Amino acid sequence: MSGNESRISPLTGAPTSPPASIACRKTWTTKVAGVPDAASRDRDSAMKEYDNARADLKEKRTSLDKATADTWSDAKAKTAQAWTNTKVAYDKVTKANGGS
Repeated sequence: MSGNESRISPLTGAPTSPPASIACRKTWTTKVAGVPDAASRDRDSAMKEYDNARADLKEKRTSLDKATADTWSDAKAKTAQAWTNTKVAYDKVTKANGGS
């Protein structure tokens, strides 16, 4: 599985994991560590946004897991939005690290 793919829950259609693994994040962090250039702030900002998006996605997935029949639709919509935000943040990190 590449970094931009994820497993999708057959029950909810929601992702079961963020688009980049911990190992991929460590690679990005290592790649830019100690590299002083004008883009370092962009990379730092992108990584912070990605970390925040992943944390939010994890929170929303927990809420989805605990959802009742009455709260399911709302929890599913919030999880889907968090997933979209995580993918956008992932793309920003990839771009900031010289990806296409």
